[in-house]
Amino acid sequence: MAQERCEPCAEDVGTTIALGAIVGLVVVSVGYYMAAWRVFFTSTLHERNLEEKKRIAEGGEEEEDHRFILVKLCESRGWETLAKRISVYHRWFILNTKTLRGMAGGNEAKKDNLPIQGLMKILIGFYQVLSSFMTTFPIKWPEEQENAMKFTKILAFDVVAVPGPSCVVAQFSYQQKLLMYTMVPPAALIALVCPLMLCMVLGHFRHGGWDKHLKYEAVYANTWQMAVFFLFLYYPTVSVASLKSFSCQELGAEGNLLQADFSVACPIDNPASFIFLYSATVAVLYPIGIPVGLYFAMRSYGIPQMAAALRRQAICASLISTYKRHTSSSEMEHLTNYLGKGPGDDEKSQLRFKKRCRTLFKNMDEDGSRTLSAEEIAHQLAKLDMAKIEIRALEKMMMTYDTDLTGELSMEEFEPMMADLLATSSKFDGLETWDQVAVNETQMRLLFSHDWMQQEEAFHRLQTKMVREGEKQQLVDKIGVEIQKSRQTMHDKALEADSLSKSVLRNRLLFLADQLINKGIISVPQLSWDGSGGEKEDLARLHVGFLFKNYEVT
Repeated sequence: MAQERCEPCAEDVGTTIALGAIVGLVVVSVGYYMAAWRVFFTSTLHERNLEEKKRIAEGGEEEEDHRFILVKLCESRGWETLAKRISVYHRWFILNTKTLRGMAGGNEAKKDNLPIQGLMKILIGFYQVLSSFMTTFPIKWPEEQENAMKFTKILAFDVVAVPGPSCVVAQFSYQQKLLMYTMVPPAALIALVCPLMLCMVLGHFRHGGWDKHLKYEAVYANTWQMAVFFLFLYYPTVSVASLKSFSCQELGAEGNLLQADFSVACPIDNPASFIFLYSATVAVLYPIGIPVGLYFAMRSYGIPQMAAALRRQAICASLISTYKRHTSSSEMEHLTNYLGKGPGDDEKSQLRFKKRCRTLFKNMDEDGSRTLSAEEIAHQLAKLDMAKIEIRALEKMMMTYDTDLTGELSMEEFEPMMADLLATSSKFDGLETWDQVAVNETQMRLLFSHDWMQQEEAFHRLQTKMVREGEKQQLVDKIGVEIQKSRQTMHDKALEADSLSKSVLRNRLLFLADQLINKGIISVPQLSWDGSGGEKEDLARLHVGFLFKNYEVT
């Protein structure tokens, strides 16, 4: 398919073809066994457990034989020496290919192993791009770089472009080469499905159901893994091969010729020709069809929905943690537990709340100054058996209500602070999931109506106490206006939330969260496929995990 400088072919072409056929047959056979049949011919731990349970249920005492099937076949024929050699070779083969088991997302790969798939995809993608340089940039390359690019054709599955086979295939016509390239994917997929078909037939006739065979689940998962893996690897080669039929060059008197083979007239000039019709078909089937097919495969396993659920959960956790940081602290929440319930709507309840606040205030006011400092509150918390107390967290919380900037709270400032804390601290414990918040209108209203921007700016502004005496009153008045403005904003948004249905409120809250993320007020950590999606995620990772599990969840 490519016009590249060709290495001289051997004089004995027949010998070259024979050696190539033998080497190719061995490589293809070993690769085919590892990709398609290894799972079928070897026992898995899951299968052994099922067989053991079945043996115990039937009352059998004999130990089950889980050796390689060819070993058992040779022993049954009396070929003991051959059976021993096959057993040794099989154990050696399995031992030396353990590191490859995780390459396609096998269920034997451990979670703490190196990310083999991600590294492999990057490496193969790099060499596939590198292998295209010789045809994309038809210039004179240095010999060492040219040899390296030729070698990388192997990773692009462009075997006929490797020195040697390329000269043998050079005698084929362009149409034959096109057919050879484009018929590989369906042939390979049919070959990969053969173990699954055999497993289904055996399950139907021996176990009473198409999916009842003990190896069905393992073989089914392996078929998905290898099919996805193969399509990923072969996609660049088959796409380039199918699109080259539309790349032509005008050569003056010789006419418009195909760039991939100047002996062929441009198929575009003859839309009724076989090459044009076939190339148009495979151009839709492969360059477009493979990505679309893999996308719908991921959709069938619910991967976009699971990714959205993971992101919503991360957003929910960030919203709640930031909300709690704005409205309370662990020290203040400990204090509210001691105070009890907040003020109710009736007058008696409000009077009882004020009485409890006065009592608590007097108990903490050790110096009798009728104001509370952060140290006095910390001392009271220590009496309530709170081990670790952050003075800075107390000061930060107090500054929101310290309207006169004295650094201490009066009774008139302490009471609204405790009322606000009691109104919000009991609404979230920090362990809520998005599914829980999405059906709790009270929690959604609190998050939606919270004045995120005003509170964030206020924290940055109030963290400094270095205020000159001449500017103090001016700053006190300004902060008082801003606090009233913030409370009015929250009141207006609360009224708006009350008028929204649950579904609309849920969508508005997610939209608000995206805005807060863009402005840096809340942050969502890097997400990964960690199995938190349960059995559904595990199944998707097992079957088509090669496509998505090494990428960040967005």
